[in-house]
Amino acid sequence: MFDDFRDWIKLLLGESYRYTQGQWVEDQSSEGDFYCAIRTEGGSAPDVDDRRVMIHVTLLGPRNDRGAVKALGIACQTLMTELVADERSLPCNASNIGAAGEPIGPGYTTENRVWFTLGFSLLM
Repeated sequence: MFDDFRDWIKLLLGESYRYTQGQWVEDQSSEGDFYCAIRTEGGSAPDVDDRRVMIHVTLLGPRNDRGAVKALGIACQTLMTELVADERSLPCNASNIGAAGEPIGPGYTTENRVWFTLGFSLLM
C-alpha cells in the first residue's frame, strides 16, 4: 500500500522530494533536500467489507530555509485540490479518498526545517 500511495503523491508533487516511509533521516548530505514522510495509522475497525486506512503526509523544507513555507503551502494546496477533483485516479485500489481535516502548519523542527502535515482517509 505504501508504494502505491507514494507513487500517487509523486505524480502530484514530482521528484523534488525525498520520499520516506515513516520518519525521515537527517544527515549532512540531505540538509538542502525537501522531504515527504508518509506514515500509516490504523483506522476504524473493518465494517463488513470496508476498511478505512489513515495516512499522514508530512512535507518538510530544507534545513535553515524558512522561505520554503511558500513552496510547501503550494504543495499542500496541490494535494487538497486533487482530493476534490472530479476526475482523479485513486491510489492503492481505494474506492474513495478524503482529507482528514485541513493541512496543519507551518511548524519548525529542531533542525529548523519548516513542515506541514496532512491526513488522508482511504476507504478500501
